[in-house]
Amino acid sequence: HKRWKNKIEKAVPEFLRDLATSIRTGMPIQAALENASKRMYGPLTDELRLMVAHMSWGMNFDEALKKLSERIDLQLVKKATVLILEASRHGGDLSDIFDSTAEYVENVNTWGLRRR
Repeated sequence: HKRWKNKIEKAVPEFLRDLATSIRTGMPIQAALENASKRMYGPLTDELRLMVAHMSWGMNFDEALKKLSERIDLQLVKKATVLILEASRHGGDLSDIFDSTAEYVENVNTWGLRRR
């Protein structure tokens, strides 16, 4: 479980940056997520595929992201989810939101490594 957790925590910043890049090029959020779910992010990839499936069944992005956070059940992912949801609720460019959240997650990972 610890290896699974570490792989997801390392993959989240890369996923968020890829998502930001796709959105910046003009892709809608669902298409950007579908594109990201085809890439290899380790165990995060399976969770992304499930998130895309939920959205294709009619769930909106906010609900699907909350479900993803609940399934993964990692503190860092929950914090990133709250950041993304609150920032998008109050407006702003989604690509900037994903980029700054990726930077935050990467910083938390780096601090954790230094502490260990």
